[in-house]
Amino acid sequence: MENHTIEKVLLVDDDENVLQGYYRNLHRHFSLEVALGGESALQALESHGPFAVMVADMRMPGMSGLELLKVVKERWPHVVRIMLTGNADQTTAADAVNQGEVFRFLSKPCESERMRTTILAALRQYHLIQAEKILLERTLMGSLRVLTDLLGLLDPEAYGRSQLIRERARLIGEAMGLESTWELEAAAMLAPIGLAILPRGLVAKCRERRRLTPQESALLERAPEFGANLLENIPRMSRVAQFIRIQAKSHAEEEPIEARILRIVTDFTQREQLRKDPRVVLEDMKLAGPTWDPVMFDLVERHLVATQADPPMARTLSPRELREGMILAQDARDLSGQPILLAGLRLGPAHLDLLKTVHDLQNLEEPIHIFAN
Repeated sequence: MENHTIEKVLLVDDDENVLQGYYRNLHRHFSLEVALGGESALQALESHGPFAVMVADMRMPGMSGLELLKVVKERWPHVVRIMLTGNADQTTAADAVNQGEVFRFLSKPCESERMRTTILAALRQYHLIQAEKILLERTLMGSLRVLTDLLGLLDPEAYGRSQLIRERARLIGEAMGLESTWELEAAAMLAPIGLAILPRGLVAKCRERRRLTPQESALLERAPEFGANLLENIPRMSRVAQFIRIQAKSHAEEEPIEARILRIVTDFTQREQLRKDPRVVLEDMKLAGPTWDPVMFDLVERHLVATQADPPMARTLSPRELREGMILAQDARDLSGQPILLAGLRLGPAHLDLLKTVHDLQNLEEPIHIFAN
């Protein structure tokens, strides 16, 4: 019989005979892989993925099914999770729903036909999740890029920096294994939005690095909170608002990884604008604190510092010669010297349109410096 789908299904149990029985009865319908116990399941998810569905026995020695479900929920949230148990008591079921977000329960022994139909339902759920993800990433993120590009015309320095932070945060997020970075990227793009609520004179004073009064400093520190308040009531933006609010505060336990990424990348990028040399910035951060996540700090050093130790050759181009994917070697500025886009940014369609618009207004400093391919 022809397979219903190419998405992979992972079956997890501590009894090899049970696993082989399921495999014999179901492998004609699905792309199956089996794992003997929780640790083997994690190894399979890490090295043989991606998987669309996981069916896990609840009672296993070592890592229990509930512990496995919690780890999978955290590291591979797209995997639709099914619990297989011979002890479907109310407490076990409640824990599985609350801690592992289980899609369905199956009682052992489970007939092959029932498991087949349940896996099919889980695959349909997986397809719905993926369709929603595509919708979010292509439509919502596209809308946010339009918004931030427009805001960038009002405050080129703040939003130019946010575009660079977004690119860097995405890089670190992918290196840390985040399945989706759209909320992290959105938070980076929209982090400066709270500045719109502050008096224009205060924003200008801050940009010119003039001394602020204690009251002005306190108001400026609240800008992320103002921005988060604007965003949190918009559908699908509550977590983005949470990341913006948290990353502006001191390190706290149990905070989302996206907020920690945003904090370290933002701090690095802001310091780099002042000190210029990324290696000096890294040493400053080591000395000044706060205590960064060592893994994340190593990734920043590897992806944002080591790659700049021997930078590629730069060349100059006119605005009309620029192409998507090119990386700015120097800030793109207007004729007054104000930054429009910051060095290190990978140019996308919106950036090219912005530079073309400023050029058409005869207000762009030329030529543009980009890294040679």
